Amino acid sequence: LPVSAFAEAVGETFTYTYEGQTLSYKVTGDSTVEVSKNTGITGTLKIPDTVYDSDQNKYTVTAIGRDAFYNNNIINLELPSTLKKIGESAFSCNYNMKNFKIPEGVTTIGAYAFNSIWGMTEIEIPASVESLAQGSFQWCGNAETITFASGSRLTEIAGGAFYQCEKVKKITLPDSITQIGGAAFKDCKVLEEAILPKSLEKIEAGVFAGVSADFKAHYKGSEEQWGEIDIVWSNYQNGGNNDILKQEGVVDYNYVPEEDKPA
Repeated sequence: LPVSAFAEAVGETFTYTYEGQTLSYKVTGDSTVEVSKNTGITGTLKIPDTVYDSDQNKYTVTAIGRDAFYNNNIINLELPSTLKKIGESAFSCNYNMKNFKIPEGVTTIGAYAFNSIWGMTEIEIPASVESLAQGSFQWCGNAETITFASGSRLTEIAGGAFYQCEKVKKITLPDSITQIGGAAFKDCKVLEEAILPKSLEKIEAGVFAGVSADFKAHYKGSEEQWGEIDIVWSNYQNGGNNDILKQEGVVDYNYVPEEDKPA
């Protein structure tokens, strides 16, 4: 029979069991679903690329819905290669979840999607990500590195995205970035270096509040271009400002990373 003959209607939910684990899915299109709210998930979570309803209609998993795994106890995570969107608070408060790979193809990471994941030591953002929402990786207090894949399409880092990632010492922002949201790196207490692209147009309040006293901002553009950036000097809503950027010697210009210098 054609797939559409008995397919679930958009908005309907069904469950599907994969490798012994049953999850709930919501239909989002003729042949697509998102993972909906699930509770009591512990240990290893593997989400398949495709699932089937009770009539054996096939669906592609393209999204993780809002709060889908909020406050579960996931340790190891394997996401589907077909994924396009990770919703708000999707994995928030899975405190012990370890390093995992966000697949290339994901374009949207929602607000607080990976909030308070203390088992993670590396944060890797694939090039396909175009939207990184508020607080998406905040309070990932054991993360030591944040990397953006080459060819990144990300233009804005939203407010509080990496707030209190307390062990990150260096951050290199992709050349696509035009705006850094309020408190994006606030209270990253050992952050010593930030390499900033010349595409940057705005730095909102408190982005670099509470970073290391030895902090340096390496700007790829000229001093004149730096002067054209809209920097908000006032305090962020819960304290902290960008005054460290006013200190002598903190910002240098025309910076060329070692890997970009001629051999």
